[in-house]
Amino acid sequence: MSRAWAHIRYWARSSCALLFMLLVAGLARAQEPPNVLLIILDDANDWIGVLGEHPQARTPRIDALAAEGTLFTSAHAAAALCNPSRTSFMTGISPARSGVRINKAQRWRDYLPAAVSLNQAFRSAGYEAVGLGKVYHGGRTNNDRANWDDYRLQPDSASPPARQIPLNGFDEITRGGPGGGDWGVIDAPAEAIEDHIVATWAEEFFAGRSADETRPFFLAVGFRSTHPPWYFTQAYFDAIAGGNTDDVVLPPMLGSDLDDAGPVARHFAAPDTWAPIVGDPAALRLAVHSYLAGLHFMDEQVGRVLDALGAAGHADDTIVVLLSDNGYHLGEKQTLHKQKLWEEATRVPVVVRIPERYLPGTVDRVDMPVSLSAIYPTLLELAGIPLPGYAGDDPLYRIDYRSLVPLLQGDAANWADAAVTYGPGEDVSIRLPEHRYTLYRDGFQELYARSTDRHEWHNVAGDPAQALFLGRLASDAQHYLANEHAPFGLPERCTAPRLDAGGQPGLFAWQDCTAGPRQAWRIRVTGGDTGGPHRYAGGIEAAGGVNNVAPIRLEGDDVVDSSTAFDLAADAGDVDGFNFSLPADGDPCLVLRE
Repeated sequence: MSRAWAHIRYWARSSCALLFMLLVAGLARAQEPPNVLLIILDDANDWIGVLGEHPQARTPRIDALAAEGTLFTSAHAAAALCNPSRTSFMTGISPARSGVRINKAQRWRDYLPAAVSLNQAFRSAGYEAVGLGKVYHGGRTNNDRANWDDYRLQPDSASPPARQIPLNGFDEITRGGPGGGDWGVIDAPAEAIEDHIVATWAEEFFAGRSADETRPFFLAVGFRSTHPPWYFTQAYFDAIAGGNTDDVVLPPMLGSDLDDAGPVARHFAAPDTWAPIVGDPAALRLAVHSYLAGLHFMDEQVGRVLDALGAAGHADDTIVVLLSDNGYHLGEKQTLHKQKLWEEATRVPVVVRIPERYLPGTVDRVDMPVSLSAIYPTLLELAGIPLPGYAGDDPLYRIDYRSLVPLLQGDAANWADAAVTYGPGEDVSIRLPEHRYTLYRDGFQELYARSTDRHEWHNVAGDPAQALFLGRLASDAQHYLANEHAPFGLPERCTAPRLDAGGQPGLFAWQDCTAGPRQAWRIRVTGGDTGGPHRYAGGIEAAGGVNNVAPIRLEGDDVVDSSTAFDLAADAGDVDGFNFSLPADGDPCLVLRE
């Protein structure tokens, strides 16, 4: 008998808390647990060299890391802003559920007092948890200090004398505008810049670990060089376009880009505010030049940390994850900055490098859309740490994201093809492989056919030919906003997933939405190519006072009208399963246990 717990697939459209009482996949079992190095970039968009979005981006160390691991080419933040994005990927809880939507005046612990943070989960599992630089947003007041073994706050960084600010000449935007910041060349050594100091701390961490240290480490390193102000020495500007700002390539832009955008989108784009920069090619080239210089500087610091990891002898026992909290506009959509629901602000680089002994057979790249916040359950699964259990299954603390481990191993057959990003209000954007759909708080809709409009220049939501598609996406968006959705990564659909009886074994559950007023459900187990029966035991529970019945074995098309336990076994290449139904107002939960 074989139990392939790592390949469970489950789908349900309900508000019921999902209770997965599983044996942890234990990918690191029977060996020392992996160390974890989490590198968090700030405002780094998709101009990373290996993603090919800007021809002058220089990120050789990040590109080399991607060549050694798995590159996620369509990863998207749960929010295009630091605090809600970081809160989500450090807790696994979406901004819609937590209520953390903005940066100011929202300390995430006030909203999620019982949440088990990523560093907290690793520390509770016996890891040495250390944070360096910007991990959470908010400096001294928002960094989960009680759940680190050691945490070093962001250091001061080199900047020009106050009398020289702003270097870019835009005083109103730099000092009083929407966080535009300043940029330009400064006369200071690289060692005085924030990210160089943080990288030095990381080097000291590795150098200071005792050779007989038995605890694994969880080390989070936060770099900020792509977050304004962009102040760097001349050498880093010289590395871009030969140091000649006039030769810097501007991103593709369309002058009428916002003509088909709605009021909320235009408000956050603030084109009038940014017009002095976006409308002046010379000024915009200096901004792009400064951003690319910061990206190159940050890449160099990433390389220093990776070199220190290798020099300490930990390259082969450490899972490395590199990500950015959100993207950044640099002229596209007639705007700068972030906090928008377009590709430039939602898409982020994500690289995962896993030593072969912890997860054999990882793929080189994943192209389907995924949520950045799936990093939380992914790292816990890779380390063999169970997801946190919250008292009373409080829906506030439901982990909203599915582990990326199946995708890392090339199993994409039953993965949802969407990533969801929330705005600062009741706004939500759904990124599909071929489309982006956004529903704003005022009801305005955007639909971009990215297969033919990769820059999202033409909103086709008003096209009558898109009416049915738009209606389905609008319904999905309402479910996301109301938290009535399957965990992200699990298909939102009312049809059977692909049942590959001869391929990977697994358990599948879905709702038959054509079955009338009662909720008709289907559960199937596939045998795969296992040598013996592939077996799952568990139960189905529903709200409304339905009692469990004694465990029974269900076969074929047996139908039950109450909560039940089940025991399913499928031989190699076979399918075993059953159907069941609930009252229309029933809330199903699938419980799996040994």
